[in-house]
Amino acid sequence: MICLAMVCCKQKEKAATTKASPQYYIYAPRHDADFANGNPAFAATVLQVWKGYESGGFSSYKKYFADSVQMVFADEQIIGTATTVLNAWQKQREKITTTQCHVDFWKPVYIKNLNQQWVLIWGKHEGTTAGNNRDSWSVHQVWKFNAEGKIFFMQEYKSRFYW
Repeated sequence: MICLAMVCCKQKEKAATTKASPQYYIYAPRHDADFANGNPAFAATVLQVWKGYESGGFSSYKKYFADSVQMVFADEQIIGTATTVLNAWQKQREKITTTQCHVDFWKPVYIKNLNQQWVLIWGKHEGTTAGNNRDSWSVHQVWKFNAEGKIFFMQEYKSRFYW
């Protein structure tokens, strides 16, 4: 019994002193970021904006946006004042008569070395177009907040499903 205990202790010591092999990657990242948990209130803001998109109206959501905003979509980029950007986004939304949003995951993150708050969100939109055609698409969005806690940037990555 004592021999078994000694063998187990020796194996634990050996495992503790064994160093892991370094991991090599075929690509290096363009940016080195030190991520931490972000402000959960910003995730709540993004979810409110998603709710506005689903309901079809953005007028009451202007308060969440900075004076100058940039939104990058798969087929266009909108840059300007919050009013200009939200009006253009509203026109995009009006092409869809009904939509339902499904959120898979969201994650507020803080990038320490850049001092930036982001919200990452993954989800799916299903809806009908003016011609009563079904449409659905999956999205991953990156929302960035300024020091005042206002949205100043959003980029959307989109995959469309054809029925």
